Amino acid sequence: MTAYRIEPDQSEVYVEARSNVHPIEIRTQGVTGIIEVDTEPGRLKLSPAPRASIEIGADDLRSGIELYDKEIHRMIEVRKYRTIKCELLEVNELSAGHFQLKGTIQIHGVTRELDGDVTVQVNDDAVTLEIEGSKTIDMRDYDLDPPKILMLEVRPDVSIKAKLRAVRV
Repeated sequence: MTAYRIEPDQSEVYVEARSNVHPIEIRTQGVTGIIEVDTEPGRLKLSPAPRASIEIGADDLRSGIELYDKEIHRMIEVRKYRTIKCELLEVNELSAGHFQLKGTIQIHGVTRELDGDVTVQVNDDAVTLEIEGSKTIDMRDYDLDPPKILMLEVRPDVSIKAKLRAVRV
């Protein structure tokens, strides 16, 4: 299989939490990892099964509002749980360039299985992969209580969107 390295400066994870006042947007470009997959011009090959391991520095999650960032980092316990980890377990093709993934995500020391749909673009010479997808999770599934910041009450369902760019190693 061919290894692809995620480019942190060209990849982003975006988290949107809703509150009783307004949405809270959290972004990070601290995404690292390796994707191992065989390709042919313009598409992925699913045999042998692709593998991927992705990490996000928990302290890289930032909203741009210092008060929110401190509360988010306190809630996640970034000093104790320094990374958010994702592992790919299974890939099924839904249609050309569209895939259903099954994997695990570890947040706050709690690992859960997830599935979700992504789009993948393989450039013609198979040097880069562009991957986009989103998933809504309930933070309580990861032993996280929705934070309350002054009068702001955050809802437990958060939307996670990822846009990753990986380059052949």
